[in-house]
Amino acid sequence: MTTEQNPYVSVVVPAIRLDSWLDQALDSVLRQEEVDLQLIVILDGVEEDGHRRWMDESRVTILRNPTRLGVGATLRRAMAQARGEFIARLDADDIAKPGRLIQQAMYLRDHPDTVAVTSQTELIDDTGAVTGRMPFKAGADVRTRLLLQNVVVQSAVMFRLSDYRLVGGYEPLRQMEDYLLWLRLAQRGKIAILPQILAQYRVHGAQLSRGAKPYGSHISKVLIARRNLRKILGTSAVVAFAKDVTWISVQYVRFYVRTPLRSLTTKVRGK
Repeated sequence: MTTEQNPYVSVVVPAIRLDSWLDQALDSVLRQEEVDLQLIVILDGVEEDGHRRWMDESRVTILRNPTRLGVGATLRRAMAQARGEFIARLDADDIAKPGRLIQQAMYLRDHPDTVAVTSQTELIDDTGAVTGRMPFKAGADVRTRLLLQNVVVQSAVMFRLSDYRLVGGYEPLRQMEDYLLWLRLAQRGKIAILPQILAQYRVHGAQLSRGAKPYGSHISKVLIARRNLRKILGTSAVVAFAKDVTWISVQYVRFYVRTPLRSLTTKVRGK
């Protein structure tokens, strides 16, 4: 049950393997305080059958896809089991910093016109050492920035389950399922980025890869959602067209030119 003191938060973590990074990610969630917690771990085509300590936790719900479904379909299946007032996302190799869940849940409670909240996010390497920071500045309403790029870090976001259901949830896409959801949520209210550092995003070799394909159904769906948001925000058609052209151009560059994630982020001061 949700109380004034303890918001009920469902945290969704998809995984494609059992490893120490997943253990660290889940431990960072289980250590969160002042919230009633449901931790949903969905194993997408994971063949390993080893036992992990977190599997014995009463707050953990474990789901398994016998075969790999892809991120969109996997998240959609996990979300169908969510019971919390609020939903937080975390990827299997990232970290939720202490206090993340309660701070974000209370922000949403105090700001009913805000549909989603994210935060400043540190970059960490394979060993967990901090190497930089995501370049997205804090703001109480960053929806206009969404028309230029995806400024919502999936491992740092929280939103209401009710709003998620009203916009139709995650599409069963293999690419851009997150950006599409943020654009649709943004049509219902503000999206905020908190100034606090509440998440850590792990950068490793597997991420030095191409971006999403710059063509296909995911692009069409995103462009429609961008245009719908533009109308709600009152952005001029000329400005919106320029932003669409810029955004599509970036997708082609990211796909055809391999660009390390580190080049898209800012360094921590003193590093």
